[in-house]
Amino acid sequence: MNTSVDVNKGITAGESIAIEAENRRKTAVDIMLGVVLIATFIATFFFTFVSKVEGEVVKNEMEKIVRDLTATIKLYTLNSDTTVIKNVVASLSPPNLSSQDRNVDEHNSEIKKKAAIIFGIIIISGIIIILTQIKYIKTDLGGIILSNIIVLGLVGLTEYLFVTNISKNYQIVDGNFVRYLMLKNLQSYGNS
Repeated sequence: MNTSVDVNKGITAGESIAIEAENRRKTAVDIMLGVVLIATFIATFFFTFVSKVEGEVVKNEMEKIVRDLTATIKLYTLNSDTTVIKNVVASLSPPNLSSQDRNVDEHNSEIKKKAAIIFGIIIISGIIIILTQIKYIKTDLGGIILSNIIVLGLVGLTEYLFVTNISKNYQIVDGNFVRYLMLKNLQSYGNS
């Protein structure tokens, strides 16, 4: 039995080891609680907010590109061609894309299931680690929870501000490149 005393702290080596072990457990609980809270937030925030913002961004970008492309086509057509094009376009009807829409919905549903499994494993593993270690901690668990909630709040605020001020305004698609590809394909079609 080790009975040596640490003269600086007045505790035995055994007590020092026990304190160090408790501190490691406290750190593990603190980290895992942070991971559980942030993982839960990220998954929830993405599927309830970010995906909708990104969808609107892409939709707005596509609408702008189509408007610009239509204006470009008008520039390159003669007045006599414009009448022919208008008549052809007026006789067109939009295709039924419900099958493609269903495919997108099914794909996104699969992604959500995969995300739920991945984040579920992370969250459940974190909770198991927390529960197995918490019984060895003699400190106030409320302080650990409060500090993690504060960090989560700051991470959440940062994410929200980033998505609403940066991501929402970031130009994802190069409209000029899309216009170039469309005109190039029309030229190829006209030359075939």
